[in-house]
Amino acid sequence: MRRALLLLALVGCSRGESPATPADAAAPPVADAGVADLVRQLKAQAADARVEAARRLGEMGATARDAVGALAATLQDPETRVRLAALDALHALARAKVALAEAIEPLTAALKDATAAVRARAADVLGRIGDAAFVEPLRAALADADATVRAAAARALGGWARRPRPPSSS
Repeated sequence: MRRALLLLALVGCSRGESPATPADAAAPPVADAGVADLVRQLKAQAADARVEAARRLGEMGATARDAVGALAATLQDPETRVRLAALDALHALARAKVALAEAIEPLTAALKDATAAVRARAADVLGRIGDAAFVEPLRAALADADATVRAAAARALGGWARRPRPPSSS
């Protein structure tokens, strides 16, 4: 919509008309949006807009740390592709060393999602976080009916097992 307005404004300027006023450009496009704008966009009517907002939040890395709760809530979205985009964003934030404490329960619950791709992606994210609290849910995912989910759970557990541990204080 904004691009269309911009194009119309440019066409109008080329005809000698005045450019669009700032009021014409009130809503920022997703590409130019900040974290708060993108979090609001996660609740948009259009699934494409929700997917794009999640994707952009993931690209922002540590800058999007305030979006963890909203991304976690998006794991309940009725659209599979939106849930997958939210998982990808949480995975990107985990890689950027953003704490995902608010997302722990929703991520663990995503291991039981009706869609195998969502369950597998959730296992990948939990493996990236690498917290010992995820060992049991990931072990349970090893018995999933879908081979992709079982493989993702095995990778997650294998990655967790290879991580260095702090020396014990005993």
